Amino acid sequence: MLDEEKYLGGFLDRSKRYGIYVTGKRIFGVDYGRRIIHSLIILVGLVAAYLALFIILLSPIISVNIALPLPILVGLVPFLYFVARSTRPQFKSSPAAVISPKFEIMKEQILEIAIQKPDIVKGWGKLVIRLKSAGFMEFRLVGSRQFRQVRKLMEQFCSGTGVQLVEFKSSR
Repeated sequence: MLDEEKYLGGFLDRSKRYGIYVTGKRIFGVDYGRRIIHSLIILVGLVAAYLALFIILLSPIISVNIALPLPILVGLVPFLYFVARSTRPQFKSSPAAVISPKFEIMKEQILEIAIQKPDIVKGWGKLVIRLKSAGFMEFRLVGSRQFRQVRKLMEQFCSGTGVQLVEFKSSR
């Protein structure tokens, strides 16, 4: 984080596997591709270990005539939820150590920010950042919850500056 920079929030662009972070002065992205793959490997390993333990303990449990296999198997659901929750990227606090952002856009470089509400058919919308240099960056927003979060984030980012926030309708 730069000096005197206030962290506003962030979101995950699932199509590019970027973590997008927004501060008062800039928008930058971090490649989470490897982190997502590592999280998936950890999740698969833990599930395999859990199932192996369940299979090993199943025969002693059945021989004792205790009806525990069902509760043990049902216990898999909260376990998987916990693992999935703990391995996904968090955007509630500022990034502790961002070594090298994949991209960085300063507020002074932005001409306009356009946001599209997710379409009912497709299920996704988009965030388009138009630059003064005639370029643009586009990010996919999945679901109305992420759309509301990103719109609120961009309203905070654009407030009190010359950057316009435009909401546009989907083209069919």
